[in-house]
Amino acid sequence: MKNTLITFLCLISLWGCKEPVWNKPPDGSTPGPVTSFTVKNLSGKSVIHYDVTDANTLYVEAEYSLGNGEVKKVKASKYVDSLVVEGFPKAQSYDVQLYAVGANEQRSAPVKVVVAPNTPAYISALASLTSTATFGGITINVDNGSRDALVIETLRKEPDGTWQSIDRYYSSTDLIRYNIRGLQDSTQHFAFFIRDRWLNFSDTVEATLTPLTEIQIPPGSIENIPAEVLPGTAPSHNNSSSLAAHKAIDGVIGRTVNENYYLTMRGTGMPQHFNVDLKKQYQLSRLVFYQRPTYFYRSISPRKVAVWGSNSPAPDGSFDGWTLLGEFEVIKPSGLPMDINSDEDNAAAQAGHNFEFESATMPIRYLRIQTLETWAMSDYITLTEYSIFGNVAN
Repeated sequence: MKNTLITFLCLISLWGCKEPVWNKPPDGSTPGPVTSFTVKNLSGKSVIHYDVTDANTLYVEAEYSLGNGEVKKVKASKYVDSLVVEGFPKAQSYDVQLYAVGANEQRSAPVKVVVAPNTPAYISALASLTSTATFGGITINVDNGSRDALVIETLRKEPDGTWQSIDRYYSSTDLIRYNIRGLQDSTQHFAFFIRDRWLNFSDTVEATLTPLTEIQIPPGSIENIPAEVLPGTAPSHNNSSSLAAHKAIDGVIGRTVNENYYLTMRGTGMPQHFNVDLKKQYQLSRLVFYQRPTYFYRSISPRKVAVWGSNSPAPDGSFDGWTLLGEFEVIKPSGLPMDINSDEDNAAAQAGHNFEFESATMPIRYLRIQTLETWAMSDYITLTEYSIFGNVAN
């Protein structure tokens, strides 16, 4: 017992005299510089690849100027072999200083890397911007192939000659298409510019446009045509009247999963459709499609839709007498896989997806709304609402 105690005390003494390696202070050595760098230039940014050769390196830091006096710093762990320098206001050459940084925050000698980023997205996007008059407003299209986060600002010239901002649209999708609604059907002067998240601003382009008159066709003045009257309508789940197609056009947009929705019977098959009587002829501008909450971009929610119009539908329910007005796809802004939604995706679903017709659409009384495909390629569907817009035909 005595020998055991002596041995134990000796071990404690040895341990106390040995300093743990994790408490060892920095030795003051400066890491060697990074080597073997290569550059890949992209839209408004560059990716720098390099080798870290000194074991004392904790991270790599890039330091560069955007050309306006602002100096930016970007850090990357020693466990990765590249970093991204971005925010450049135009396509030209820029000097980037690369440092290897040790645990003691000592920086290596700098290595100068010259990058030459391509034209930034906020500039190239403006070059692609088009604006056209549509029912109740204007439509803006922008090509954003690099999927950068952009803000598109729209100004309108007021009667006193001043310019006022009327819309600010944020997006990082590749093909940006959106509408500004609620505008008067009179000739108006608009201006557009684009900025990115580094507050780089594009030039301004102007357009003179005349929006067309648009109203929402009152839901109370239209009705679903049941299968007994016009064969071919997809049956509702368990043939329930509370889940039938009239729920899709009643003007109530369900904001929770169990609030006001249309659900067809499992096994119905694709494509499937329901029919609507507008009661009078309209020149149609668009349908706004609202997905059922919790089914956003997934499962049995429609993804591809066709819309047909007629003034004298065949009584046997066939497609005789019907004209295809358009085929549409629900676009998920982020492009993420099914069941993974970004905030932008959810916001787009809540706002509704616009299925727009050509402005020269013939006067139509009857609509056939056909689901071609769901997100999960299912054989039945669910949704909460279709809102129908246009104007009474002359």
